[in-house]
Amino acid sequence: MKLLQNLREAIIIAQNRGKKQAEIADFLGISQGAVSKTIKRFEETGSNRAKGMIKRKKAWDEITLKTLIKIVDNFPKRLKACIDANGGWFE
Repeated sequence: MKLLQNLREAIIIAQNRGKKQAEIADFLGISQGAVSKTIKRFEETGSNRAKGMIKRKKAWDEITLKTLIKIVDNFPKRLKACIDANGGWFE
């Protein structure tokens, strides 16, 4: 699934750089129809990873310094629990 996602991203990046669909298809070794469908879907939905990255960045910006300090201070305890569980499940 990751490979398919990377292929879609490569198609969109190439298209955004001005490459023609036939060039993209030849370079990636796929059909021109697959390239066309991917570009059409992207244009219709605007779906790409950039939206997800923007949401994650916004979420990261909302984390307070107090919360980060708690996480860092708690990390050794979590590592010890992981080691004690031999990498298995722990709470």
